[in-house]
Amino acid sequence: MAASTRAGVSRVRDADAPPLPLAPIEAATVLTDRPSFVWTAVPDAREYDVQLFRGDITRKERRGRSRRSAQDHRDYPQDQPALSRDGMYTWVVSAPGKGGVARGRFAVATQDQASDFDSIRKRSRRPEVADRLLAAMLFEAGGVSDASHRLFEDLARQLPAEPWVLPASARHLARLSKTEEARARDKQAQALARRPR
Repeated sequence: MAASTRAGVSRVRDADAPPLPLAPIEAATVLTDRPSFVWTAVPDAREYDVQLFRGDITRKERRGRSRRSAQDHRDYPQDQPALSRDGMYTWVVSAPGKGGVARGRFAVATQDQASDFDSIRKRSRRPEVADRLLAAMLFEAGGVSDASHRLFEDLARQLPAEPWVLPASARHLARLSKTEEARARDKQAQALARRPR
């Protein structure tokens, strides 16, 4: 068993379970009906099988789509119908001869939900730190974890001496099962917060 922390809550995962995916982040809501998939590369893997299921595969729902990829990412195929809005999906990546590489679940936002985030997306592209921080927090509150993670990571790189952005970045790293990086970021934030200004 392997332990990880997410937003201050510990959880235990089976050590033999495939690692959590990099994107879509586990249990995230995606705003597009054609998401891209990203996982951690496996040494010496020449190709990956990427399978997409509607619902939860533990309930033996009908198999969705299956594709091969020679890289550690896969864009949603343009020749396939878009995913159902308001649908729940599970995706699994394996490498022949290497076993499971990643497994994750995500939800596709309804068109109305995705439209509600349009102004937040615009705010996230502004150069002002306050706008990007607000956008990251709103994405996180809405469960749009991939967008909030990217923003918090960019803010942590841009403002490495600001303790207020590092805990949020650490939460996202923990969700990606990058527990050592998350702990280091938390320690850095605590040290910075104790430092006199």
